[in-house]
Order: sequence, then structure tokens, then C-alpha cells
Amino acid sequence: AEILNAESESGFNVMRAIKTISKPVLMLHGDKDPIIPYESSINLFACISDNHPLNRLRLIENGDHIFNAPHPFEGTTVQVETVLQEMREWIRRIGRT
Repeated sequence: AEILNAESESGFNVMRAIKTISKPVLMLHGDKDPIIPYESSINLFACISDNHPLNRLRLIENGDHIFNAPHPFEGTTVQVETVLQEMREWIRRIGRT
């Protein structure tokens, strides 16, 4: 959480900025992400979980930073399909409000 609270050279602070979001937010994060620990998303989500009833955090099981999709893209993965399904469901939910 320390890096999330740090200010960039331009003065941008992620934790402070995300608290101002009042629109619905969907956060998707692989639980095996070697680049950005999934705990960062948990900490960010804690800042906005009460901002909107449709806010959602979904940790993608066994997903890495790019949800296990090879680069260049050669085809889908279980994790990519899970992300796409989560996005479709979330868009349907927010479309009903």
C-alpha cells in the first residue's frame, strides 16, 4: 500500500485519486501477477468499495499480469475467458441501473 500512497513526480497519488471516483468500477487482477501484486488491487478496492453498490473486484485464479495470454496473442486462455465473462456480466449489471 505504501507505493499506492506515494506521489509521483507530477504530484499524482493513486489512493487519493481513486477515492474521488463515484461511477461504478470493475477491477480485475490475476492472483499470480508477478509485476503488480494482487494485494495492490485489494488495497485500492478498499478505498472505493463503498463508493458505488456496483463496484466489484475480481481476482482471477492463476492469472498473471496478462491473464496468461501469450504475446503476441496466439489464442485465449481460461483466465482471459474468465475476464471476458466478468466484463460481460458487469456491463449487463450496470446497464440495468
